[in-house]
Amino acid sequence: MAETVERRQAAVAGKGTGGSLAWFAWMQAMWGAFFALLVVGQLDEVWNWVRELPLFGEIVAWVVAFPWMLGTAVWGSDWATWARVLLVTVFALLWSSISVPRWARERSART
Repeated sequence: MAETVERRQAAVAGKGTGGSLAWFAWMQAMWGAFFALLVVGQLDEVWNWVRELPLFGEIVAWVVAFPWMLGTAVWGSDWATWARVLLVTVFALLWSSISVPRWARERSART
């Protein structure tokens, strides 16, 4: 019985490590692209391009790229610059911290 539980925990602990690393890399790459577009002044063009999509396309863009679309919407607002910088930074840090891979030892301890 104990052997079966250990085998199941080992199987669960080994799952998703590659996927979670890929997801974390994807999040970091997208935030890097977001800030690169911001620095070169192209973020407004991305926002306008998404807004010009048909409704279904715009919904898909929001669902697929929600954190970055949210950041783009905030950056394109007429709020004070300090508020926009603060919110976009919080979004980037929050979604990045949520995406940090959890290692197998932590996952096996929870099961």
